[in-house]
Amino acid sequence: MYTGTHDNDTTLGWYNTIDENVKKHFHDHIKNENPNMPFALIELAFESKADTAIVPMQDILALDGDCRMNTPGTTEGNWSWRFEWEQLTEAYQQQFKKLVKISGRANG
Repeated sequence: MYTGTHDNDTTLGWYNTIDENVKKHFHDHIKNENPNMPFALIELAFESKADTAIVPMQDILALDGDCRMNTPGTTEGNWSWRFEWEQLTEAYQQQFKKLVKISGRANG
């Protein structure tokens, strides 16, 4: 299970650009009309029955579509986003750690 790949928009970028009908369907599905995105989708991935849950760094850092890795079918502006360690603040680390623990995906 994964929230995204290198070839799609970030989860926050996707959420910010979907039309209201799709957004309503998503809200109905997760039973939350005001989800904390992208963490609501990360939580769904972690709580899934999948053996493995993969979350792109852009989703962990709650970055929007400006930080997507690649746009298939285009020749410019791809593969330029880079992660910097200072982006992974203590707050993001704690939030991610909490999601890992409450979903039962922590080792030990």
